[in-house]
Amino acid sequence: MSSPPQHDSFSPAPAQKPGGSISTTPSSPAATASPEPAPGPLGTGWASLLDLNRYQWFVFAVAAIAWMADCMDQQLFNLVRSCP
Repeated sequence: MSSPPQHDSFSPAPAQKPGGSISTTPSSPAATASPEPAPGPLGTGWASLLDLNRYQWFVFAVAAIAWMADCMDQQLFNLVRSCP
């Protein structure tokens, strides 16, 4: 049994015709549409925080709260360990 051919992840895989030959033309009209224009330049430094969307802020907040809880847990462990 042969494995399927590997393709570059940046280029679309060639469409295979029913007869077994490979076509390099796009198979759907959506693939032929012109690409969207590139977004404007991203901010640098503190201005880059304005580029984050709501979900990214949520993930950041959850990670920060988890980190603070972990640090508090370590401090409680040290506090209890030093008690007689």
